[in-house]
Amino acid sequence: ADGIQKHVSLHRVTVQGFGAFSNKTCYPLRNRGVCAVVGDNRNDRCSDSNGAGKTTLVMAPMWALTGKTDSRIEQGSQKSLTKTDVVSDGSAKAVVTVGGTVNGKAFEVTRIVSRTKVVSLTYQLDGFDKTLADSRLTQAAINLDLGASTIGRVAFHGQHTVGSLLDANDGALKSALGELVEAETWSLAKEVSKKKVSDARKKVNASLADLSAREAYMRRSSARLSSAIEMRDRWDVTETQREQALRRAVDEARGFCQSSAEKCADARAALLAVDHAWAVVEQTAVETAMSTERAMWEQQTVTSNEELTGESTSNGSNGGAPKQSEAYFAQRAAALELQAETLRVAGQTNRSAEAEARAVAAAAHAAVGAFQGVGGFSTPARSGVDDDSKCFDTAHETPSMGTCDRCLQPIDPLRHKDTAANLVEDATAARQRHVGLLESLNSGDFAYNEVVQLLRENSEAARTFRESARQNSERTASAARNASLKLQQVKNQRVNAVVVASVVTRIDIFLDAVVFSRKTVEQNQPTQPQDCLPIDADGGASAVRNAETAVGDAERSLRVLQDATRLLDTSGNQSQNQNQNPHWMECTTLQSQVDAELSDLERKRAESATDTQNLTIYKRTDTVFGTKGIQSYLFEGALLELSERTGAYMESLTGGAITMELRLAGAGDVSHKKKKSTSKKNVDEEVDDDELDDLSDQDDSQSDDCFVTAGAQSAEKIERVIHAHRPDGERVARSLRQLSGGERRRCALALALAHADLAMSRGGVTCDLLVLDEVLQHLDSEGIARVAAALRSLDKKTVLLTSQAESATVSLFDTVDRVWKLGGSAGVAIAETRGAVGGEEVEV
Repeated sequence: ADGIQKHVSLHRVTVQGFGAFSNKTCYPLRNRGVCAVVGDNRNDRCSDSNGAGKTTLVMAPMWALTGKTDSRIEQGSQKSLTKTDVVSDGSAKAVVTVGGTVNGKAFEVTRIVSRTKVVSLTYQLDGFDKTLADSRLTQAAINLDLGASTIGRVAFHGQHTVGSLLDANDGALKSALGELVEAETWSLAKEVSKKKVSDARKKVNASLADLSAREAYMRRSSARLSSAIEMRDRWDVTETQREQALRRAVDEARGFCQSSAEKCADARAALLAVDHAWAVVEQTAVETAMSTERAMWEQQTVTSNEELTGESTSNGSNGGAPKQSEAYFAQRAAALELQAETLRVAGQTNRSAEAEARAVAAAAHAAVGAFQGVGGFSTPARSGVDDDSKCFDTAHETPSMGTCDRCLQPIDPLRHKDTAANLVEDATAARQRHVGLLESLNSGDFAYNEVVQLLRENSEAARTFRESARQNSERTASAARNASLKLQQVKNQRVNAVVVASVVTRIDIFLDAVVFSRKTVEQNQPTQPQDCLPIDADGGASAVRNAETAVGDAERSLRVLQDATRLLDTSGNQSQNQNQNPHWMECTTLQSQVDAELSDLERKRAESATDTQNLTIYKRTDTVFGTKGIQSYLFEGALLELSERTGAYMESLTGGAITMELRLAGAGDVSHKKKKSTSKKNVDEEVDDDELDDLSDQDDSQSDDCFVTAGAQSAEKIERVIHAHRPDGERVARSLRQLSGGERRRCALALALAHADLAMSRGGVTCDLLVLDEVLQHLDSEGIARVAAALRSLDKKTVLLTSQAESATVSLFDTVDRVWKLGGSAGVAIAETRGAVGGEEVEV
């Protein structure tokens, strides 16, 4: 602001009660090289490095100089930390002191805040206390002497602000560039020059407008004359060549149509043959399916009738049913069951009679046995005398029979003998009756068993018959199904008849249109074959494709022939109607006009030369002061310089794999307007580009306003043009949306560093410290290595990067400081050995 270049060097920062640093901590900032600041959170259980306070430490110098911190994301917007946010838990106030030099003079700034207000802001420079009564005035002095506001913008980049320029809209980016460009003075100069131009235009408007119109008309007449002469000379040659070319095209198209007709004829014959073969196959399948289905229904009908009525058309020996039918077996089973039941009932009757006869015979035999031993009831039988042979061998002898054990009366021997004979006779008769009944029972059981055996045989025969009938029915049904499936398969495999008809119709239409090809078709018409031709494995699909391909090529050739013939006929008609070159009359008329205008144009040029030159000077001055002049030059210069610096950083950060360029999106519109104006007024090199607008005062003001507006609109939008470079050298345009996280991070870092360099060079402030918070996010090892190399090449004595501790990338930095948090307070372990990460650390 005061025109003096400021070189600021930050040496140290001391914090106490600030963020995580409850205790007093001093951190060196001078000559640290590329230093990585990592975290070691020993206090919180949920993290090992996050929350340790590394961002708070590296951003503390910014807070001391400006009273602001890096922006943080809250509810979708970026906000800086408040006083309450920066004071440590358990501390009443936060104290931050930063010291260094500006242009070789030592300075120190101490900012003390409580949770509600700024307690004090002290500022010392070159041994003098420059603290003022109000903290805002002291801050203004710090900004004036140290350029603190510029340093806060360009030297400290938070993790949420490093990509702000890349993600900024056009207004925000234009505002950032506008801070580096002074345009107010040139806007006032523009108003004065505009008035001068308007006055000059009022003076020379009439002559200049007439001269411009005559020059424009002269240019158009000369151009038309030259064109007419050239067209006159080439007309005959062009027409002859065109007619010859058309005749060759007609001949070529006719020959191609002839060959296409032959191919169509062959394809048509093959397609009809395939269709006929499929028709024969389908007819055979239909007949087979109908015959098998008819046989199946007939069989089912006969079986249903037999089951419902039990009758048959043929006479059998058993109730009129045939011997091989369900009814026959049912009738025979019923008869056998009736016979078996009759025999069973008779057997039961015989068994009862046999049991009764057996009981009677047993009783009779028991009676005979009992009666034969009656003489021994009272007196025992004599020894050695037989009961029957010795008791009554003499008539005169009357042996003693004893007495009855029941009635105790003497037994009469004669009467005893008669009674015994009667009992024996009765026993014999009972035994004979029992034997006869037993034989009758055995014969009945034998007959019953035979009938039961016949029932079993009949049942087995019926089962065999039903199984045979079922198998026959299944075979018939299976044959019907197979025939139906075969028919459906044939229909599915067969080429679509509609498609065949469509293709054949197209071929016929083509052949009818090409009269000279009809004879070829008639010679190749297929006849009905006696034997079906074999069908291809694809079912004739290839024949359809060949036919469609042939007719498609034929139709295209026919269209080419028709177009060529029509053009040839049109050309012939034009040649007959026009017997002379149509450009001769035009050439004569244009030559007369050019000769008449040329003499008058020379006189007008001499009269308006002086006034036109003055007006040109005023207009050029006005253009220089306008948005397309100095203002545009300043703005575009800043944009160009920013783009060049960004490109250089992109080269180092990506190795040329990705390039980014910043440019005005409306530049093409301005060029278009200038070209349009030039085409109306460019009579010779002495006439200015905008002289045709001098037709009236009203037109002057309107055109000038439009001109300025176009220039202003051209600077409305700034494009970020990004290209990716493939290994083969080809450049491919990319949008920000297409970039990966690492690629986007490199672009953001390149633009932020370039803007910081530009702001410091134009703002007159340089700082040897650069702070980058979590700038290595989304980067792989190669990206981190390139960032480290790029930062090491900067003209910075200290570059602080907050990052996560990774052993794979830690060796890329000159030093690595470790911010630790333990017992509710944070501290920092500073690596003493530069360039050797494994060196000793000093905890502060």
